[in-house]
Amino acid sequence: MSSITNGVYPLPMEQACQNYGYILYKTTVEFPGKYEMDTRGIHGRMFIYVNGEHQHKDIGKMKSKW
Repeated sequence: MSSITNGVYPLPMEQACQNYGYILYKTTVEFPGKYEMDTRGIHGRMFIYVNGEHQHKDIGKMKSKW
């Protein structure tokens, strides 16, 4: 198992020295409202959960809103 790394931006798998498997990226947003996440840099799979609920979004649209 890899170690925990904190940062402002998520590291790609290669920079995290993890060449296979999954990486958990986690954040907490402290204020209410609508959010937008740019998914253009994601190559492979992603599973997005908001408040514990899986978001079934088409990443082929390149930009997803929650």
